[in-house]
Amino acid sequence: MTIGDETIAVYVEELSGYTQDVIDMAAHRTIREWSEASKMPTLAFILERCTNAQLQKTQNILTRGDKPADWVAMSKDEAKAFIEKLKAAQ
Repeated sequence: MTIGDETIAVYVEELSGYTQDVIDMAAHRTIREWSEASKMPTLAFILERCTNAQLQKTQNILTRGDKPADWVAMSKDEAKAFIEKLKAAQ
């Protein structure tokens, strides 16, 4: 199978916003799940697995057991205010 330079450029550009470990996770899942071995997986198929891998990484951080016993998650409004405060401090 030959993949054109333009196609490669589009895939690389779209995947460039993800970290290497997310891309690795998505690649392994794509290989397991792509049913048409003679064809290149669609970009949408790969991006969906990247998004799922990113969500899994985030969920793993949020559910890990090293938070203090009295830890309480911020509300959406509290998080938004905190982000704005950080931006203002730059």
